[in-house]
Amino acid sequence: KHCTDHARSEATSRLRHEQSVAALEKAQERMAVGAASFASSSASVSQQYGLSSPMTKALGGMLSMLPSGMEDEAMAKMLNSEQRLALAKKTLDEATAKQQRDKLAYESAQVAKDKAIQSYTATAHAADNQAVAKADALWSAVSGGFEVISSFFQHYREVRYNGINPATEKVQECNGTIILEDMREWGKAMQQNL
Repeated sequence: KHCTDHARSEATSRLRHEQSVAALEKAQERMAVGAASFASSSASVSQQYGLSSPMTKALGGMLSMLPSGMEDEAMAKMLNSEQRLALAKKTLDEATAKQQRDKLAYESAQVAKDKAIQSYTATAHAADNQAVAKADALWSAVSGGFEVISSFFQHYREVRYNGINPATEKVQECNGTIILEDMREWGKAMQQNL
């Protein structure tokens, strides 16, 4: 969740930065056009007409509502060349400041996203290592259990063999003759008891 939030924040910051770069380029174009049409110093003009930030924003907001390309025409009808140059300088300064703020915000969003990704990666690796360790411990326990079961069956087989083997050897030794005699004796004993 943190990674996606930081990525979304980075995308928003990148978009704002791209928009402020476009606004800065547009302000630089206006400044170049204004400077070409007016030869005096822009610093003395901006001080002479003293365009305030609210006035610049108000004019910018009003002009942004106009269709593309009509802004310069409207400015030419409303303001003289000195005022246009002062307005272009003020707009350029504001666009430069906004672009720098947006660039810093974008860079800090990138750093935050990278840190979130690194944190997520480290947590995922730790969880993976822990899961592998648990799987190894489980396999060790299961293999130990198999060894115990195997040794139990081996012991059972040995005990059973030791119990059955002497009788089998005795039968093989006598070639069956002792068994027949034992059965006859048993049969006679049963008849006497009945």
